[in-house]
Amino acid sequence: MSLGDALRRLDRWALPRLADGLRAGARRARRVRLPLLGTALALLLLLGFGLWRVGRPADRAAAGPPVRVGAGPGESVAGYRAAARAELAGLGRSAVGETYALVTLTAYLAPDRLAPLAGGLSVSAAYLRVPLPGADTRVVRVDAFRVPDDVVAGMNQVALRFDGEVLDYEELIARTAGTDARARELRESYLAQRRAASAEAAALRSACSCVYALVVRATPTALSRVARRAEVRIVDAAPEVRRLDRTVFLPPLPEHECGGGTASGCVPKVPNTR
Repeated sequence: MSLGDALRRLDRWALPRLADGLRAGARRARRVRLPLLGTALALLLLLGFGLWRVGRPADRAAAGPPVRVGAGPGESVAGYRAAARAELAGLGRSAVGETYALVTLTAYLAPDRLAPLAGGLSVSAAYLRVPLPGADTRVVRVDAFRVPDDVVAGMNQVALRFDGEVLDYEELIARTAGTDARARELRESYLAQRRAASAEAAALRSACSCVYALVVRATPTALSRVARRAEVRIVDAAPEVRRLDRTVFLPPLPEHECGGGTASGCVPKVPNTR
């Protein structure tokens, strides 16, 4: 027998056995991997379907544009107040059930003074601002389902964020080491912003008198009762609101008023909000 014949006979004997062994190993591996592969495939399908649903233009169109509630940039607060009163009176004569509303206060209040206001209302959020003299401090929105506890907790969270800003400004100040006019200007700006952020953080941490608006849900009767309270400036009922995440609330600050309908004292054109 030649060497070639011997090798061919060896191939005919060994290759089928090798193939059988490989197939058996593959079957065992598939039995082990199949549950894991099935789970991973199901998760990928669910994720893909979710992303497809979110990205569908029809879904975005169905959500519609965001709803605006409050006083827009440059709008007369006096006119806004009159329109809100008329709408609330109209709802009181109808059979409307509970509705969302923006309750704007006459002054900045501490969290512990909100409980009497919130009685009979479902509160969703509070708007805060630290009223520092001569400083353009930020408007902050915090979730507040339990008043005053959630408001205080939200204040502490924002204070921590502002503490981080103080550290950022200190780093920027340290990096601005030049002596030219531009460097001095930057350094003064960073110093002023650091002082403001530090003061805001300290005030919020002390549960300051900083709350000036609430987002609530209640019946028109309950809203009318709240509107008669001395602490309340405007109750803007918003039956058009269906989703809070699709609503922009613009409560006017207590110090903003448009005397005689002029632009002086109106809502700022670009409110400093974060």
